[in-house]
Formats: sequence, structure tokens, C-alpha cells
Amino acid sequence: MSFSALPVAVFGSALVTGLGSSCAPAAVCQPSPQPGVHDLVILDSSPPPHEIWGVLYSLPDSTPLQYALVSVRATKAGAMTTDDGHFRLRGVTSGSKTLEVRHVGYWTLAVPITIPTQTGLAVRAGVGRSCAEIEA
Repeated sequence: MSFSALPVAVFGSALVTGLGSSCAPAAVCQPSPQPGVHDLVILDSSPPPHEIWGVLYSLPDSTPLQYALVSVRATKAGAMTTDDGHFRLRGVTSGSKTLEVRHVGYWTLAVPITIPTQTGLAVRAGVGRSCAEIEA
């Protein structure tokens, strides 16, 4: 595939080109598979009701995923991960929700979850690189 055949989108003055394995030279970015439900693990911890605690890590090297945006779709619950990949969401009502993770250069992770009524939820998830390239 030639570079000109890759998807292109313009956001403001930045040009975003190429998604996937042909987006950049191998030495710059090693893309990972898109994440899915299997990349999120429910932990045994029991946060207080209406809270989601978790830790995110980068795939494939398992380093903490710093400064990722974690949110629950269709709610105002959102947080950014810390230097060690941890996050805490508060004010999440019980029931079926979608947990979403976003970070520049990584695939978006969107996973259906169920928040228990009596406790919160603790999760661990790996998120892989997407190798989107941004040119100024």
C-alpha cells in the first residue's frame, strides 16, 4: 500500500495520516492489535459503591499508561490516569455501562461493564499502540 492510499483526516491545522501497521517506519512504532473485551480484567477489589478504580498499561510492553482519558459513556464520569496508570471514577450509577479509554497514539478501548449495586468495580486493562501519525 502506498502512503498516498492511507486514510487522511484534517483537524484544525494538523494533518492526521495513516492508521495501522503501515503508518510509520517499524523503528518508530510497533502497532498492537486493537483492544477488545478480553483486554479488560475485573479485579477482586471492592471499591465503594458508585466508583470504578483501575490501572491501565501499554501493550505489548506492560508499562503504565500515563495520562489516558478514562470515561463512562453517556455520563459525566471521567478521569485521567496518573503517572503509574491508575484512575478513579466517582459518581457512576449501577447498571450496564460502557467504559472507554482514549490516548493519543493508542487504540480506543470501549468495553461493556456492569456496575454492581452494593459495591464499585475494579479493573485492569491493556491498551495497544495504533501508530497514528500527526504532521503539523
